[in-house]
Amino acid sequence: MFKRQLRFFLHRWHRRLGLAAALILVLVSISGLMLNHTGDFALAQHYPQSRIWLWPYHVQANRGFVLADAVVYSSEEQVYLNQTPLTQCTPPVLGVAQNAQQLWVLCAAQLLFLQQSQLVENIASSLLGDNLQGIAQSEGRIYLQNNGHWQALDDISLSLGDTQAVAPPILTQQILPADYQQNRVISWQKVIQDLHNGRFFGAMGVYVVDIAALILVLLALSGFWIWYSRR
Repeated sequence: MFKRQLRFFLHRWHRRLGLAAALILVLVSISGLMLNHTGDFALAQHYPQSRIWLWPYHVQANRGFVLADAVVYSSEEQVYLNQTPLTQCTPPVLGVAQNAQQLWVLCAAQLLFLQQSQLVENIASSLLGDNLQGIAQSEGRIYLQNNGHWQALDDISLSLGDTQAVAPPILTQQILPADYQQNRVISWQKVIQDLHNGRFFGAMGVYVVDIAALILVLLALSGFWIWYSRR
């Protein structure tokens, strides 16, 4: 009698738990299959552009600048040169200046100095001024805008000189074109990995997947008991 009651109880909850976890288990299974063939699908080389897939990441290309032979912009906390990641950079990019083979990138908290596309210096902007707002080059010299005033940057000592008057046309920078404001950070591989482990849905998503895994274990145990009790 007890076995029969237990079998009916497990059978009822076996179906309920199975229905509750079915969608999550299907999602985990399909994403797992795709991750097993990441190379075949080239998931790491393709990037979703739809806001539906990108909403958990808040991905957007922040302000960027176009130079004669380079495009510089930031996305999340990474600065890019022609879509090549360079280093960490607190967004947004406030300005870019180019002088011969030298490239200067002013972020919210760093001043980056690159030579021939290689990072040479990463300087905390707080060391150069209280409130850096922009960067430009004029007649071969680099200028930083500090509290509304333009001051020449000494390339050797990396310090600011006397306040200088710089002609506004020379300071004009071009805003990043629309085609560089596409997602080039979050790949399909990252999205599918986060779907697989639940992180796509935030902190609670991980626990939901964990619960689904536990339900799968319970389904296996209850299914075995239902089969065994009927023998």
